[in-house]
Amino acid sequence: MYRHHFNAFLVWGGSTAEEFYKWVKGLEASEDPRDRRQLTTAFNDFSKARMAGGTSPNTLQVYRKAIHKFLESNELTLRIKKNGVKVGHRGKKIIRLDQARKLVDLASNNLRLRAILMTLKDTGLGVSEVAMLTCEDFLGAREYKDEEGRRFKAWAKPLIRKKTGEECHIHMGPDAIVAIEDYLGQRRTGHIFITSKGQPHKDEEGNMTSEAGFTGRGEPMNGLAITTSVRNHCRVLRAKGYDVSAHSFRKLFETSFDLEGSLNVSKKIMGKLIPASDEPYLQYDDELTKIYMEVYGKRLSLNRESTQIKELEEEIEELKTRRSDEVEELHRRMEEQQRTIDLMMPTFNMAQRMFGERRELEKLREPSVKDRRQGGL
Repeated sequence: MYRHHFNAFLVWGGSTAEEFYKWVKGLEASEDPRDRRQLTTAFNDFSKARMAGGTSPNTLQVYRKAIHKFLESNELTLRIKKNGVKVGHRGKKIIRLDQARKLVDLASNNLRLRAILMTLKDTGLGVSEVAMLTCEDFLGAREYKDEEGRRFKAWAKPLIRKKTGEECHIHMGPDAIVAIEDYLGQRRTGHIFITSKGQPHKDEEGNMTSEAGFTGRGEPMNGLAITTSVRNHCRVLRAKGYDVSAHSFRKLFETSFDLEGSLNVSKKIMGKLIPASDEPYLQYDDELTKIYMEVYGKRLSLNRESTQIKELEEEIEELKTRRSDEVEELHRRMEEQQRTIDLMMPTFNMAQRMFGERRELEKLREPSVKDRRQGGL
């Protein structure tokens, strides 16, 4: 079925499979990010032509999957991006930090859910990438500490996104680290997030059925399971008009870095395409981690208020110190002025005395009024 749909796409484009392969290979090798969008543009044009002929949206998705199967089998990483119709949402799509804190508090003793929420917040990953995280990667990540002794992790090697083929340079803050360690316990291998009951057994026809029991504990969670788990937990916010989901945490992550002027850093961590001209400035992992730690303390930490209080206290102490220095400087100037006055006082007194003596001499030399009258007559 996939081959049939793929051949129909080739006929529409007027090319052979080999020509299509070389074309996509060239798009992947291009340094211009606009070239990578040409495959999506071509498929969109193909979809419009098919829809004009009566093809349903579901069938178009089969065409898309058929093309992806060809790309995967030939080890090509380029993918067709989905074109969703933009619709209005109730409330705010991005989740606020105080709302995330409320969700964590409501999770109570559900260690897995708490770990999922904190991982979404701290990494900015999509649910598909979160489902791919393993204990080995978590335990083998490079570890850093900030000035307050808080722990941060940076993955030793990038994680490849299935959707776009881009590299995710995963970083994780103390909120997620503590939550994951509490959830893992003594577990050291396998996927981080696993199902609690395992998957239902399949019957003779290959259908999933829970009647025969489950395959066992510890089956990896997939992206859909994580999305459903988070969405069900977010119903308390949706009841208040906030349409938030697992993807809302990804928006929170990216917006936090954008507000601090580090948008491209967030894209590199999240596995988003960045301009080729900016790539050389983000090659150093330690610098990437340093920026992450700075933004995390300002925008992503659930204990951000305590950090702000500490900064305010430091600012108050600085003002006090500055005021004390200013008062001390004022006293010093006053003392200098007083010393100057004391040094000038003898000279001033002498000048006053000389001025008085001079006035007395002038009075003695001046003729009296009577003498002046007589002289005038």
